Amino acid sequence: MRRILMGALLAYLLPVFIAITVLLTVPQLRHVTFRYISEAPTQVFYFMIRRHVISRNFSTAEKWLTRQLELSDSFGVRNNILLPGLVQNATYVIDRIQFQEEWRAIKPFALKLAKSQPDLLPARIWSARALSDDNASLALKHAEAAIRLASTDDRAYRIALNIAIRKGLSNEVKKWCARYKIAQFGGRRSYEYNNLFLGSDIRRFAMEVRAVTGERQIIGHKGIHLNEARDYAFELEKPLSIDRLILHFGLIPGVKIALKKMTIFRSSSQRAIDMNQVVLTSQTGFHLENGDVLTTSIDGETVEMHGQNKPFGNADRIVLNMNFSRAKLTSPDVCQKVD
Repeated sequence: MRRILMGALLAYLLPVFIAITVLLTVPQLRHVTFRYISEAPTQVFYFMIRRHVISRNFSTAEKWLTRQLELSDSFGVRNNILLPGLVQNATYVIDRIQFQEEWRAIKPFALKLAKSQPDLLPARIWSARALSDDNASLALKHAEAAIRLASTDDRAYRIALNIAIRKGLSNEVKKWCARYKIAQFGGRRSYEYNNLFLGSDIRRFAMEVRAVTGERQIIGHKGIHLNEARDYAFELEKPLSIDRLILHFGLIPGVKIALKKMTIFRSSSQRAIDMNQVVLTSQTGFHLENGDVLTTSIDGETVEMHGQNKPFGNADRIVLNMNFSRAKLTSPDVCQKVD
């Protein structure tokens, strides 16, 4: 009998021992296993939520999100491993809301999330929107908190302006307009991936210079200024015979890019490029009637400059004169007269 029990115990413990040994000796497998275990609850809750979203039963979807929040909170740590999955499922639900009664249905979860994770940008934005019809003053407080976390994010401004205009709060309109027009710092960064600039705001862009030989140089710039035309200089590591010029912008959606002038430098000489000979194309943006490029992607924008009749030539320095400004949030523009 004793031998049978020892054999059974060994049969049970041996696979456990082998599994632990493998996990301790193979870091990549350990990482994959950890990610699987940490992300499994997200998938379980997603399948429970999905059918209620399809049927637009947001009250039941809210209950499942609250249960997932309670599971996340049980870890007792802010920004714990379950939080990204919770935000992912909440975004799936909330992005499909259309009507105010649906926002009211999701409001309990949004407020609990903001209380649990006060520095979580989506929680503040969702709370502000859910409260916007029923408690304007509290909604504006959540919008204010969102702006402190990411001043360039347009969503909080949209909510605040909508409340201020509807309630006739002229001072609030002026305040939010003034801040929106000049905000540049703090933006968005995806949990799942990094873009070229590790996030999007209104500060960074880069020029990619491709030579006729196939050589490539990328020169970064971190000094974007809003609402005024300025020269932005790009110093090449060595002179190149330019074939293509590509601009990569780490910009949030809703920024207008106006390319005014371009000057090519080589040694002590310089040439002004005729902008009528340059055609701009963009990856996801739209080109306005006045020639500006309007950004639309949260991952930034790429604009290629096509020189007709090869006007770029040789260069060791390139200067672009550009103006960056934020697109309007209302029609007519209630922010037009705000300094």
